[in-house]
Amino acid sequence: MKSMWTSLPCIFFISPLFFLLSCASSGPMQQPKSQGGGSIKTAMSIFTPGPSDTDLLQMAVNFLGAPGSEANEKQARTALESLIQLHPKSKWRELATVLLYLLDERKELVQQVRAERDNVEKLQAEKDQLQLETEQLKKDDHGLQEKVQAETARFQQENDQLKKDIERLKSLEIELQQREKLLR
Repeated sequence: MKSMWTSLPCIFFISPLFFLLSCASSGPMQQPKSQGGGSIKTAMSIFTPGPSDTDLLQMAVNFLGAPGSEANEKQARTALESLIQLHPKSKWRELATVLLYLLDERKELVQQVRAERDNVEKLQAEKDQLQLETEQLKKDDHGLQEKVQAETARFQQENDQLKKDIERLKSLEIELQQREKLLR
């Protein structure tokens, strides 16, 4: 379940990207050659004029196509921003802008998914706590019902005994009255 939430925004992001690039690509994409982590800065040298707009776009796509990590996304963002800044009249500028927008949207969606996951976990914990409290209340209620039944039975016995005592007193009083009459 967890991997579905993290891969779902990636699928919606990568699919249109590959479609756009497959329509516009001029050659096979190559993995960016870099040293020490593969950053864009290593691709740009002071002795060379810098990567072309197509190279920057291919680097960004390669970083985005690699197994998802935040570092790859940052490097792709850097490549796209470099493309926009270094090549303002490039045919890839609009695509780079759209990709940056999609990266921002993806980031927001990932944050929303994390927030929702946290909310679900919080609600599940509350539900579990309420279930425990409900079970305890059921046990308490059962105990109180047993206590009430026991008290009711005891009161019924006492009531029956009192009725017998009253009947006996009445019979004794009648007996006493009869004796008094005989004695007079």
